[in-house]
Amino acid sequence: MNKKVITIVVAVLLLAAYVRYGVSKGEISADDLARLEDSTEERQPEMKEFIVEANNFSFSPTELRVKRGDSIKITLVSREGFHDFVVEEFNARSASVNTRQETVIEYVADKEGEFEFYCSVGNHRQMGMRGKLIVE
Repeated sequence: MNKKVITIVVAVLLLAAYVRYGVSKGEISADDLARLEDSTEERQPEMKEFIVEANNFSFSPTELRVKRGDSIKITLVSREGFHDFVVEEFNARSASVNTRQETVIEYVADKEGEFEFYCSVGNHRQMGMRGKLIVE
């Protein structure tokens, strides 16, 4: 084993011993214990796939929700009109597609927050063709 793995194993064992001692002495509540256990579990990023339909001046759905670190795959399907899909903060921009066409865009949600996605064709964004990407 390399030094990093050994250090992590020792740290986890020490934390477990401390938690057991603290719980048995009543110094750590069950809620605190649950939070400690949650914080030591490492979440693996996932691939989140969405189909976003584009109509004249609207997207469906208008809200997408992912976790930080997830890969996002958007299939943009134009039901009516000429559209694209843009999320500036992730430098994500799809190709533009016309009625009954689709395009795929992939990127990683590497920062938390609420971000607007929109259609950059003409004045579509100003006409309400936008939505919200929530990265937790």
